[in-house]
Amino acid sequence: MSFGMQEKSWSYHRECNGWISGSWKLRPNNGSIVQQRPCILVLDDFKCHKAEGFMAALKRDANTMVIFIPGGLTPLVQPLDRMLNKQMKRLLWGKYTAYSASAVIDARSGKLKPPERGVVSTWCKEAWESINPETVKTCFKICGLTLALDGGEDHAWCQHNFGEDHRDLLEERHAVWLAEHPT
Repeated sequence: MSFGMQEKSWSYHRECNGWISGSWKLRPNNGSIVQQRPCILVLDDFKCHKAEGFMAALKRDANTMVIFIPGGLTPLVQPLDRMLNKQMKRLLWGKYTAYSASAVIDARSGKLKPPERGVVSTWCKEAWESINPETVKTCFKICGLTLALDGGEDHAWCQHNFGEDHRDLLEERHAVWLAEHPT
C-alpha cells in the first residue's frame, strides 16, 4: 500500500505523475519496471487524469491505454463509488471514533491531536482487509466490468441496473453532466 499527499489535500499533476512511478508501475504481475505489460486503465473525468503529460507518461512509461468513464456515469460504473467507498468510510469512521475516545488533547490548542500517518495507514489496510473478496468481485460484476466479452450479458445487466429504459437514463445523466461541466 502506498500513499501520496499534497499539502492542501488536492491532487495535482505532480501527484498524478508520481503515482505512475510510485504505484502503477509497481503493481503485482505487471512485468518488470523497465518492460511493462500492456494494460488498460479506466479513469473518471477528473481534469488531472486528462492532462496531456499524464496521459503521455502512462503510455510511454507504463505501456498503459486510458479509457475514460463518461461524465456523470462514475457513480454507476465505478465499483468503488458504486459500492465500496461507503463501506470503507464506515470502517474508517469506526477506527477514528475509537481513536478519538482515547486521544490526547493538545495543551496549546485544546484540540485532539490528529492520528499519525502510520496509524491512519494501518486503519486503511485493516479496513480493506476486512472487506470480503467476493464483495469486490460482486462490485465489478454489478458495474458491468466483468461481463462476457462477446456482449451477451450487456442487455440483461443494463435492464437489471437501470430498468427497461436504460439507454434513455444513461443518455439523460450524461447530458445533465455535460450541461453542468461546459468545456
